[in-house]
Amino acid sequence: MAVPTTPVPLLFGANAPVGFELRWDAYATAPDRLQLTPADRSDMFSTTKYVWGMRDHQLLALDIYRQFNGPSPEVDRTIGPVSEGVARDAFWDFRVNDAYYQRSAFVLGAGRPELIRSRWVERILDHQQPDGHWDFCWHGWCRGVLEFSLNETDYGHSTVQAAWALYMLKYRYSDWIDQHYR
Repeated sequence: MAVPTTPVPLLFGANAPVGFELRWDAYATAPDRLQLTPADRSDMFSTTKYVWGMRDHQLLALDIYRQFNGPSPEVDRTIGPVSEGVARDAFWDFRVNDAYYQRSAFVLGAGRPELIRSRWVERILDHQQPDGHWDFCWHGWCRGVLEFSLNETDYGHSTVQAAWALYMLKYRYSDWIDQHYR
């Protein structure tokens, strides 16, 4: 996924037993090498079907699709409302878990830095751990509205998302930093 010009092998079929978001991501990288069902493709480009965490993954797939295949009216028509929905989710969701980093990273990846609030970035910066990683969940709050977990050790997922968001702010959207911090 890092080099869009790399040839892509024939990918799993439309009914492969993987989550639809993984099928979306694979389709986004090489739509000529993977067939989505008409329902999966329609869902990927829906502006209203998904909420909360599922909308995050939809936004990522749309951004990947645009990066690998170029802009199109269909992507442009979908990515704006989905980005706005993800930002609304970030505004209202009080849980502080990996979705907190993910939402900022995916909204920035989609090219909508104006939707990012400085409070979100400050929390990301404040919760980097001394060894450089970011925890999957903060204060023991994890998946589920009131679910607690103290044994989460999968730092890679959260760390990549937090680092990606901060990287984009520093190198792609440095004007956002100037507007919010200088």
